[in-house]
Amino acid sequence: MPPKVVAVAAGEAHTLALTGDGEVFSWGRGMFGRLGTGREDDDLVPTAVAPVVSGRPRPRFVAVAAGAYHSLALDVLTNKKTFDQDLESRCWTFGLGDNGQLGHGTTATICSPQPVDGLPTGSFLISLDCGLFHTTVVSSDGEVWCWGMERGLGLCPDASFSGVDAGDALHPIRVQSPETNGFKFLGPVQVACGAAHTILVAGEGYRMWTWGRGRSGVLGRGQPADSYIPCVVMWPPLNENFRQIHEDRAEASTSRASDHTSIELEQKLSAATGVAVPEVKNDTHGEICKHTSYLNLPEATRRTDTTTFSSGISRL
Repeated sequence: MPPKVVAVAAGEAHTLALTGDGEVFSWGRGMFGRLGTGREDDDLVPTAVAPVVSGRPRPRFVAVAAGAYHSLALDVLTNKKTFDQDLESRCWTFGLGDNGQLGHGTTATICSPQPVDGLPTGSFLISLDCGLFHTTVVSSDGEVWCWGMERGLGLCPDASFSGVDAGDALHPIRVQSPETNGFKFLGPVQVACGAAHTILVAGEGYRMWTWGRGRSGVLGRGQPADSYIPCVVMWPPLNENFRQIHEDRAEASTSRASDHTSIELEQKLSAATGVAVPEVKNDTHGEICKHTSYLNLPEATRRTDTTTFSSGISRL
């Protein structure tokens, strides 16, 4: 019997397959080492990846993700026998590192999977994904870590940076939660990355957070603005009365009446959702941008791309 495939992931021109016994196979374009075979040659058939173990037990992988030019694999340490929060897991990365998306503190390309050392020891990662040039993971206790392209775009939220000149994150950065004013999101479920944005499912599946680049309304906030901090997506979508208020506001956004409507709607929805309304300085436009729940209207966003809870590498 051939090994059973339990998960797959596809990048710009490469594919990963995870088997039930914890092995990862790859094939396709090998440029930048994205196949994890220790070389940059193309492979026309599935080939086992070659992780760098350095005397440690060979990892048993349980999840994979593929970005455009880099790849991820998640393992659970082999000396553990039961799946619970006492487990320890590691994120392994390989491929293009130009923007720090591998999380190893450099911009070097790596052709064999290596574990990311900047994540806390003893953490149990439950989900991971990668975008065009950034990577995100979430742990069972609700900590979210990001690294890679441009903190200033909000891909790797960092309170100590602002604007679009913040540079790349070469090491994992822990994301602050507006929900708890700390670094834990309640009830984490899954994380997914688009080309230049991230979405986190939390609240045991009843709350979604998005951040990063907002082009085409991909953040589900009712407008195409970027978000430098996680914004809660209104879920389920608002009823038609609230939606009409939002549409009226959008049509008259430059009028005083529109400002009044915005404040009124904000007050109603803040009371209904219990979500705080943080204000963040947008250095790009020199104004205060409110990342609020009342802007998070998935159905009001007219876009040609589709946001799902899976890997995405659509164009910026």
